[in-house]
Amino acid sequence: MKGKKKLILLIPVVIIAGVVAYRYVRQRLEYNPNIIRVSGNMEVTDVELSFRIAGWVEKRLVSEGQSVQAGQDVAVLDGTELSQEVGLREREVAAAQAVLAELEAGSRAEEIAEAEAAVAQAQGKVDELEAGSRPQEIATARAAVTRAQADADYRKTDLARMEKLHGSGAATEQ
Repeated sequence: MKGKKKLILLIPVVIIAGVVAYRYVRQRLEYNPNIIRVSGNMEVTDVELSFRIAGWVEKRLVSEGQSVQAGQDVAVLDGTELSQEVGLREREVAAAQAVLAELEAGSRAEEIAEAEAAVAQAQGKVDELEAGSRPQEIATARAAVTRAQADADYRKTDLARMEKLHGSGAATEQ
């Protein structure tokens, strides 16, 4: 019986010693001084992009997660609206120039100065856009030129009407 008691006590001691030896050897075999084991969370850095003007993205030039450099193009915006705007601005310039020519042919000095200012402003916008702007900005400028043209046409018609009324004596000179 004494031998059985010793055997029963010896078995758990041998098992515990085996587990300890196994863990010690396993840890020694896995040890690498170039590896640092830590726990924690990795956080992704979000970067928001903005464009100088609003518009629809026509083409994406980089993929999600891809590294980019400062100043690198990441997308191409649709230029349809800006192209229309540039055309509009060019038409505004032409109209303003036409109104200016008509006013210089026999209008008051204030009207001539106003028309010259409108032409200079519209031409300045077109020149600025064509000197290196994006297609969207050019289209916006062209639209402003078209609006200036419409305003100039309205003023021309109004001036002709006032001159006619003044000539017939229905209106006084102001």
